[in-house]
Amino acid sequence: MAYVQMTVIDIRIQRIMQLYDSLDPSPFHEKTLSRAVENYIVDCAGEYGPDEPLRLVVHVPAPIREYEVEIARAIHAHFQAQHAQCRRRYRRRMRQGMRFLFIGLAVL
Repeated sequence: MAYVQMTVIDIRIQRIMQLYDSLDPSPFHEKTLSRAVENYIVDCAGEYGPDEPLRLVVHVPAPIREYEVEIARAIHAHFQAQHAQCRRRYRRRMRQGMRFLFIGLAVL
């Protein structure tokens, strides 16, 4: 069995609200991440190859450790929603590109 080296991205917070966008009225587990946190995670992940396994570790003080599961779910949900939104944009652009391609071919 081969050992796979996993890259770790660390985030340290003192309060749960440091993770979330303060203007988002959604319930706790559906809140969007703050731009600063999202940018930090994406920038750190961007330094590595697409096939390299990554692990995100959120360091929290003892009083908020009871929310570990909710924090993990919120982070997963945020990036799953971002991924779905990017896929929709990509499909829309591909449809538009195909339309322009066919119009261009018809004109030629």
